[in-house]
Amino acid sequence: MNENLDIKNLFTKFIDNLSCPEGRLAAFERFEALGLPTRHHEDWKYTSLKSLQNNWHVKGMSKIPKTIISQDFIKIFSYNGVFDLEDIKLALSAYSIEILEAEAFFRNSKLQIQKTDPFWHLNHAFLNRGLFLKVLAKANIEIPIVVEHIVDSENVFANPVILIQMEEDSALNFCETFLSKERTWFNSSFSGFLSPFSRLNFYKFYQNSEISSQVDNNYFEQKDSSTLRMLSLGYGSQLLRSNIHVEILGKQANTDLRGLALLNNKREMDHNIEIHHVAPASTSRQLFKSILNGESHYVFKGNVRIEREAQLTDSDQLNKNLLIGRKARVDTRPQIDVFADDVKATHGSATGQMNPDEKFYLESRCISPGRAKKILCGGYAKEVLASLPINYLHQQAQDFIQRGLDV
Repeated sequence: MNENLDIKNLFTKFIDNLSCPEGRLAAFERFEALGLPTRHHEDWKYTSLKSLQNNWHVKGMSKIPKTIISQDFIKIFSYNGVFDLEDIKLALSAYSIEILEAEAFFRNSKLQIQKTDPFWHLNHAFLNRGLFLKVLAKANIEIPIVVEHIVDSENVFANPVILIQMEEDSALNFCETFLSKERTWFNSSFSGFLSPFSRLNFYKFYQNSEISSQVDNNYFEQKDSSTLRMLSLGYGSQLLRSNIHVEILGKQANTDLRGLALLNNKREMDHNIEIHHVAPASTSRQLFKSILNGESHYVFKGNVRIEREAQLTDSDQLNKNLLIGRKARVDTRPQIDVFADDVKATHGSATGQMNPDEKFYLESRCISPGRAKKILCGGYAKEVLASLPINYLHQQAQDFIQRGLDV
């Protein structure tokens, strides 16, 4: 990094405006100790951080839209990484959800000390009015909660923080959408804690500008018989890195992670997945796909670690990539580390081009070449939606894919 990325000076200005800065100072010290990664770091071998070289600034709370409640969804807004917590508390007062104080996050020493990703600690060093939700036991929140992250000017460094605690036998549909039309840097984090028998359906939509940057850290802990379904959809940008780390700590827990990158021009996207099976008789599934046009670049790195005590684990990991552009490229590395002797674990990857016979078949039925390509890409892409609940978020995911295919 060059002199244009002066994070320490940026943090000094930020912390001067906050009371009780101790937790943030500790997080920044851990960030400095780790340092920003380079191409020499194995996890960042294929992804460059050059786009972060800029004169960033942090903006506070301003003109945040009020929460919208409709029959289909509850939409919450963050502007420049900041939430209007008073408005959110009022909007969610009719539901079985509590809003916790931000400082509660820093009391969770496990989250702070054991994480080794510098962007995670940087995110919490710049924590300013994060969103912390507790879904009460046995609550079934059927209406989806959608968080829309927006930045309102160029060169903004935004650090939204969301934490959700799912109490026993609770259920929630939740979605995050990231929007930016300028040169911005989202350094975001999400933490999800799933108590026994809880169920979380989680959607991520990345639709930032081509010149934006984002590093998005997602951390989950699952207890007995909990279910996590996550779908990650992205159009890519100058830098788009999605880190997903799942700790399966309870027996008979179920994890289903899916992702799709729809990239064109010189856009990039990087899915970095870690699933850690600690408890027995749990199940994990991964299906990540990409459709690459122009000179785009997609990176997939998936690792499943099955500990000795995690007997009877059933794990499957698959990455598929469809190259449309002649200069598009993929770097893929699926991995498994198995220390138990009674498990079922598979992993694989496939990269190729569109089947010319299938395309010719459609064209021979008076379908134009462009339309034929779109039909084949659509069928390939929508596989990631299989088995997901049919609701408002499912329709939004279909629309997201359709817009990506229209480009």
